[in-house]
Amino acid sequence: MRHTREMATLRRSFQLLRSFRFEQTHPEIFYGGLAEDTAALVENLGRDLGAQLFGGFFKSAFILAIISSDVISLSSIRIQPPQSHHQI
Repeated sequence: MRHTREMATLRRSFQLLRSFRFEQTHPEIFYGGLAEDTAALVENLGRDLGAQLFGGFFKSAFILAIISSDVISLSSIRIQPPQSHHQI
């Protein structure tokens, strides 16, 4: 897990925390940085596991999906808990 561990820095934490101030006023800054960081984390995790979890196209699509204006309107997202088919 060397590659993943190398990302666990105080600098990275502060950078992500500082970008939060833009979440409402400039969401593309916050969500763009968060998407790039997440993509890098997944990519490094894949390197540590010896697998390619993100290809170039999928990495770009992931980042674009996160920062697109349709995805950013989080107030329209309703998450429903999974319904259990088991009776207790």
